[in-house]
Amino acid sequence: MKNKTTREEILHVAYTCFKAKGFDEVSVDDICRKAGITKPTFYKYIDSKESILTSYYDEVCQDIYLHFSHIVQADTYYEQFHLFYDMIIDRSIELGPKLIAKMLDLNLSKDFNSFATRDQLTKIVEVFIDKGKKANEFQSSEDTKTLYDACNFAFLGLEYKWAVKQGQLDWKQAFYQITDAILQSKPTYKG
Repeated sequence: MKNKTTREEILHVAYTCFKAKGFDEVSVDDICRKAGITKPTFYKYIDSKESILTSYYDEVCQDIYLHFSHIVQADTYYEQFHLFYDMIIDRSIELGPKLIAKMLDLNLSKDFNSFATRDQLTKIVEVFIDKGKKANEFQSSEDTKTLYDACNFAFLGLEYKWAVKQGQLDWKQAFYQITDAILQSKPTYKG
């Protein structure tokens, strides 16, 4: 057994187990055994097995913060907008449609706020949209908040559809077609 275990290590082991066996087939004991930790150590870092999935987007948000400088180095606000959403979609695809579906299911029975907007990320995207409008990259006359909400709802709807179709949907392409229409933008991003 290792001397120091981190939350990230436990999450990594849990996601690996979930992908291999399925969420419902993996117990906290299975995660602890695979991670080489005790249950008290697990519960020191994690509230419950369900919270691993229901807090997934909090982990994704932290990843975006860590890689934010990469996003803002893009040449256009259109590209910044796409790089931002690329990170979220890529991480969701990495998790897989079955686990995204399980996260959706858990939130349908009780709102764990997995899909709530995160204020800091909302502000970031709103800045991309606002500056993109001023640079004439986005030509919609709608206010920035409305445009963000429309893009966010398109994202959530496509996430649901992607999970239902078990990954048999080009989520990125569909999302960018819809957001190009919402924002009235001319595609320049080749992500």
